[in-house]
Amino acid sequence: MFIFPTSVTTISNAFQKSGPNKHFGTDFAAKGNHKIIASASGTVSKSYYSNSYGECIMILHTINGITYETVYAHLQKGSRKVLAGQKVQQGQLIGIMGNTGNSTGQHLHYELHLGRWNNTKSNAVDPMNYLNAASQNIQYTNYIVKKGDTLTQISKQYQTTIDAIVHANNLNDKNYIYVGQSLKIPFK
Repeated sequence: MFIFPTSVTTISNAFQKSGPNKHFGTDFAAKGNHKIIASASGTVSKSYYSNSYGECIMILHTINGITYETVYAHLQKGSRKVLAGQKVQQGQLIGIMGNTGNSTGQHLHYELHLGRWNNTKSNAVDPMNYLNAASQNIQYTNYIVKKGDTLTQISKQYQTTIDAIVHANNLNDKNYIYVGQSLKIPFK
């Protein structure tokens, strides 16, 4: 239903709705020139500059009678291609990854809300649970954890990230895996 908003697969900061490091979106990070696309068809609800989000676009979607709103933040200065009220198609170019607003490096901060976006972000959901892996040509292999394994070692072995493994397996603690555990390992 939703496709990845960028071809970048490196996650620099994952969704975390509770705890001391709350983060209501997923950050995709990479240097270079990376297009940002609409992850589903809809109507642009906001296209503006904010001190926190920087260059930002929000899109309202109605899919199977359910309202969603997506947020694309920290876009490159001057790269927003759409205006509020404009209809967009899934996969349409809407901007370029950047480093504007309250940002420490080039990335896309992507949020998905089940319902409308609000200041408390009470409707935020983990985007990785909604994004279609097929849209990124992501495949999975199964891995059984052996004695002495760490997610760092496994991620290096499969040329993926720890966060990608954590999301693929809905792990609560990236520092805890156990012998015999079956993990889905994403790779391109």
